[in-house]
Amino acid sequence: MTTESANTSRLVTKIRWVVESANSLIKQWKYLQHVLPTSQIPYIGDFIRIVCAICNRYMKPLSNGNATEDESLGCKMLFLSKQVNALQQHVEEHHLDRRSVCWEPVDDLKGFPYLDEEQLRNLTCGIYQLRLSPSYAQEHLEGNCQIHVHKEEPVCSDPVPEIPNGYIAQKTFSPPSVTYGCDFGYIGVGNNTSSCVPGKIWSTPGYYCAPICGYGGVHSYGGKMYCVVPQARSWINAKDYCYQINAQLMEIESAEEQNWIASKVPGIGSFWIGLTDQEIEGMWRWSHSHSAPQNPQWLDGRPDGGTAENCAMLHSGRWDDFSCHDTMYFICEK
Repeated sequence: MTTESANTSRLVTKIRWVVESANSLIKQWKYLQHVLPTSQIPYIGDFIRIVCAICNRYMKPLSNGNATEDESLGCKMLFLSKQVNALQQHVEEHHLDRRSVCWEPVDDLKGFPYLDEEQLRNLTCGIYQLRLSPSYAQEHLEGNCQIHVHKEEPVCSDPVPEIPNGYIAQKTFSPPSVTYGCDFGYIGVGNNTSSCVPGKIWSTPGYYCAPICGYGGVHSYGGKMYCVVPQARSWINAKDYCYQINAQLMEIESAEEQNWIASKVPGIGSFWIGLTDQEIEGMWRWSHSHSAPQNPQWLDGRPDGGTAENCAMLHSGRWDDFSCHDTMYFICEK
């Protein structure tokens, strides 16, 4: 079957799926799940109309009634039906269809990759094949047959390079590559991807994880981690920086936590925390959880800045309101 014929067949199947979806609602009724005797033929039309009326009244509609979304989906289906077979082109251009294949019993295979559900969906074109896979596997396991798999020769002979204070965030097998991430309290510098190069060795990563925390590095308290970043930034830039390292500006939940963090930043320094009333004046909320502070720790007479001071900082062990545009150090938590 040519690519054009296959695309047309898939398009017809997708259109037919609308009919099958409606039929499946009707077949949920036990009486209509089976072949009916000829004596019931005169009444089938009435039964169908009754069942459809009940489905229309009490069951979730098949369409959300949004004409714009329906038209967009139809345009997407037509667009996909005209696409080329990129996989076929890749196989033919790289002569993958001419390679010798070495089949081995699955029991003897070591290092077989573990794939999560999302990776399996990418390989199998959706959830339909995944739902059927247990029954397929059971048929082969119960039958008189052996399961063999094709094992590729190792592309890279040396181990994947490790990054101090980092970890492998993503790994691909074809082509072989790894993407690195950094532990909390560190930020990546350089290209974070390493790939296998000719000669079956990994390219030397120029990527490294640089420390960003001052005042003793990363601290832990109550199941959370904290990083005091000694970089002078505005409140919004400090918030964005914390998000960049998968954290948020600190939210203080108790007097004990307040006293603990104050002991880690001694002196009279000022540090942004995640409290603001930028949305509604006088209604202070934590920027990440959007909740009100349960144990306010304001300095005496604070907050007192009105609309000119809408962001909170930790100052002398307590809270003070200040202009969000001013710059100071800040505290991220995760």
